[in-house]
Amino acid sequence: LLVLAAASAGGLLWQNSRSVTSVPGPAASGANTVAPAPGKSHPLAEWYVLGRHLGREAAIAYEDFGLPFQADRGQIAHLLKSLEVDVKQIAPDAITMCWDGYQDETTHKAAAWSVPTTQKRSILPKPIQGFVQFTQPQAEPAKNQTALEHALAATVLIKVDSRKGEGHGSGFFVAPGLIVTNKHVIEGATSIQVRVNEETILPAQLVAASANNDIAIVRVRTKDHPLLALADSDSVKVGDDVSAIGYPLLDHLSATTSFGRISSSDRTFAGNPCFQIDLSINHGNSGGPLVDHTGRAIGINTFGLGDYNVDRFNFAIKINAVLPFIKKHLAEAE
Repeated sequence: LLVLAAASAGGLLWQNSRSVTSVPGPAASGANTVAPAPGKSHPLAEWYVLGRHLGREAAIAYEDFGLPFQADRGQIAHLLKSLEVDVKQIAPDAITMCWDGYQDETTHKAAAWSVPTTQKRSILPKPIQGFVQFTQPQAEPAKNQTALEHALAATVLIKVDSRKGEGHGSGFFVAPGLIVTNKHVIEGATSIQVRVNEETILPAQLVAASANNDIAIVRVRTKDHPLLALADSDSVKVGDDVSAIGYPLLDHLSATTSFGRISSSDRTFAGNPCFQIDLSINHGNSGGPLVDHTGRAIGINTFGLGDYNVDRFNFAIKINAVLPFIKKHLAEAE
């Protein structure tokens, strides 16, 4: 969230604290288009949507500090600077559209503009891309396939060779040829292979790994593998039913699943916001998806206490915590 640092007549001064991670979660499914908002379409409407998001953040910050809120155009410049955007490089009409969205949000008006459905790439500067959801292609289950069966089909086995020997983990497709997994699964790898089905093993290349989060993206040469949709992990509640999918053993020809519930939604592991889950997972499950009842990924299975004789006490990194990293590198890979 954006945290209030000081207030002055010239507008707010802001301290950037996880601002980029507070983007809304992606749409559950759909074609490779922008999820439309209410209102008429406009070529600069992505700036309008960003303005509404910033207005929501600003109102929350004022409320948290017990201050009366009044929208001021100067606040937009301060907010964009806190997001590492050079305001001087932005066209005046884009700033105006952003301000319109800011005002409409803070005065609780309905959305006036929506992003054209033909738009497939973000027009925002890279530091703030992701405030409008570009939905994933082919994320719907195939005909006669359940949501869980689709999630199982989208999950793959990752085999790694390193100086320490062989290892394996799990991952899942989020875009054509691109797989999300844990960073620790591919740490120190000299070679990476991905088993995409019972007959096919493909070489993989590392696209990116996060220094702050236990997440990595690898690429394989395939375009037609099932993709797993991502859900808004902030909407998950304690007691919700979930499934952990992955490859706990190397000799499994297909992914397996275990069922349980969310035990806690506010755990932190190695600095990552996590779900605590009361289901059984093992080492090979690392990097596989934690899915909700609709078969969408809400987390990445990453850590358990089985080695300490503690049963069904495991953790999954929340999708929203790593969503900016995923979106950034998916956009760069297009």
